[in-house]
Amino acid sequence: MKKTRILLISPPETLHQWFVKHNIYFPLGLMMLASMVRDISEVKIINCMLTNNPPTKQGDLTRVGMSDKEIEKQIKKFKPDIVGISVTFFPLIGGAKAISKICKKINKNIVFVFGGAYTSIRYEKFLLEKNCEYCVVGEGEETFREFVEKYNS
Repeated sequence: MKKTRILLISPPETLHQWFVKHNIYFPLGLMMLASMVRDISEVKIINCMLTNNPPTKQGDLTRVGMSDKEIEKQIKKFKPDIVGISVTFFPLIGGAKAISKICKKINKNIVFVFGGAYTSIRYEKFLLEKNCEYCVVGEGEETFREFVEKYNS
C-alpha cells in the first residue's frame, strides 16, 4: 500500500520595515509532527528560511527566505498528498498564504493544513478567507496523526 506523502513547511517570513532583523530557528513543532506520523506516511520538512536568497523588498515589507519559485520546485519534486504549513506567528502569514496558492496551482488534490500558535487564535479567519482547507488548533501532534489516519482510510 502506498504511504501518504506529507510535506511540512516552515514558510518564509514577511517583515515590516521597522523589524531590525529576522531569525532562523529549528522548526521544532514540525519535527514533532513528523515524528508522530512517520510510521504511517512518508514525511519531508522544508524550512524556507534556509536559503542563500537575499531578502527582497515588497513595498514597505521585506520577504526573507525561499522564493515562491523555489518552494514550487520543492513541492513538485516531492509530490505531496498533504502539505502542513506552520503559522506560529504573524510574519509567517504571507508565506503561508503564498504556499497554499502554489499547492492549488500545482495539484488541486493536495490537502493543505495550517497549524501553530497563530493559527490557533486566527483559524476562523484563515478558513473563511479560504487560505487553507483545515486548521489544527492547539497542540497538534495527536490531532495531526488522527487527521492523517482519517485521510488514509
